[in-house]
Amino acid sequence: MPIRPNHLPLLAGVLGLLGLGLGLSNPGMADFEGFAADRLVEEIAEELCVESDLPLLLTLAIGNCERMVRDQRGPLAAVVQQHTRRTNLGLVSLFRSEIGGQRLLAWRVPRFHALVLGVAGQFVVVHAGQSNAAADADPLDWLGP
Repeated sequence: MPIRPNHLPLLAGVLGLLGLGLGLSNPGMADFEGFAADRLVEEIAEELCVESDLPLLLTLAIGNCERMVRDQRGPLAAVVQQHTRRTNLGLVSLFRSEIGGQRLLAWRVPRFHALVLGVAGQFVVVHAGQSNAAADADPLDWLGP
């Protein structure tokens, strides 16, 4: 069914309200920090507390592994904030995070990177991965030009 000229003001109004709604619900950095910290807590708890083969002595010393990881949510949010760049596009935001790459003794901490789209108060992970890239490489090379 074709759009009639007398429907154009109504269509413009609906599109304007939709744009206003998206703009008002565009997530900010604090929203992303909470989202990312929650995701990191889930990933770390799964890897450290469920899938790893921790020595019995360490398991006894830790006690409740999952609670210990959950207690790190605040510090993890701070790390995310320090290593994330937000691009506000008005209706949506892009969040680029790059964590890791530092040297720890003779071992390089693996780099984790993520590109996340924030839209309508929600987050969609566009790309995420881990690499052992050299420290002298540009940390945002994986984003492309």
